[in-house]
Amino acid sequence: MTAETLDLAAIARILSRARRTIALATFAGAVLAAGAAFVFVKYRSDSVYTLGAIGAVEVKAPAPQYPARYQLKRGFGAPDLKVEYPRLDGEHFRQFIDGRGIAWTSTLAKTVRALDSPGTRADFLAPVYGTTRADLRELGEQSNPGESRALALQISAYASDPDTAKDTATLLGEFAGESLFASQAELLIASRHEQYESQQLAYENDLLKSRFNIAASADKIKTLQALKREFPDAGAARDRQVVSVADGGSRYLSLVTQLIGTESGLADMRQDIATSERSATIARLLADYYEKAQQLALEKPGSRDLLKGLDKLIDAAFTAAPQDSQGVREARNEAMLDLYALRALREHGLRFASGPTVGWRDQTRIAKITIAGAIVGGLLVALMILLRQAARDRSTP
Repeated sequence: MTAETLDLAAIARILSRARRTIALATFAGAVLAAGAAFVFVKYRSDSVYTLGAIGAVEVKAPAPQYPARYQLKRGFGAPDLKVEYPRLDGEHFRQFIDGRGIAWTSTLAKTVRALDSPGTRADFLAPVYGTTRADLRELGEQSNPGESRALALQISAYASDPDTAKDTATLLGEFAGESLFASQAELLIASRHEQYESQQLAYENDLLKSRFNIAASADKIKTLQALKREFPDAGAARDRQVVSVADGGSRYLSLVTQLIGTESGLADMRQDIATSERSATIARLLADYYEKAQQLALEKPGSRDLLKGLDKLIDAAFTAAPQDSQGVREARNEAMLDLYALRALREHGLRFASGPTVGWRDQTRIAKITIAGAIVGGLLVALMILLRQAARDRSTP
């Protein structure tokens, strides 16, 4: 065999004589590739972690004096997911690990780096939607894209041994639950604090107006009583007709009628004041409670500690107060309803639906790498043998 000719029969004879060497090289390549596969193909643990959020209950005609009711809702809509999903990044996971006092390992460090990149984050934490693109294509006009919500996270963790992979997947689920719960709790507490502070000011303004109107009505009653004493026969005009009391028409009524109407209006205003005072008390108690709750949430406690802390705050803010005072029981119940919603979110909305599984390796991938290594090993040795033979042929005169 020379450089100018290519004799396939000669090549076959050369390779046939070296078949044992090629076989050994093929076997060695397979062994090396299998070893490399077992080193570089990581164990994987999978789990599904359900998502939940606090949402307002839809009421057809809520009374303005009552606050919105919140309850657990399954999944996140697209706008909320765009806000919440970026929180599940490497920096927050690093803070979560440090806060737990967990020793750093190479697996955790690699997971942090993967979460730092939006391109690789989905390999570890991937949203699972109730309606996929394939569903939308199949359903066509019958589908409603607005109903598509991210109902869960597909969590995957990778490590060099199965136990570490499972432990890392567990940590990722706990991290997602704690992060999303903290976000939802802070949002609820902040909105409630703002709401009740605004309500308190609004009711105080209503009280100021009502007290002014009461004072004005009391002065009017004194004036009408004085007129009645001065003109005792003014109330005897029974044939007087008043078409409308609007635009000052009420002053043409008899003094007795005007006096009764004013007294009746005064009684109504006093009743409104009692209602406003009670509502203002409720708003003040709740504003004070949520101010303390907001301070507690800013300390970044764990979800269990936050729920316990809110329970203690409720006891301190409402249970210690006289239960027969204005609005104390109602204010406590309002705070408890929000606490129940947060508790339901943590216990039922954010949890593992399945897994984490025991760490496993993709055996198909290992087999493919092994076969590829065997082929490459055999081909390389065969090529070396042919090149060496070609070099000998060139050197032979």
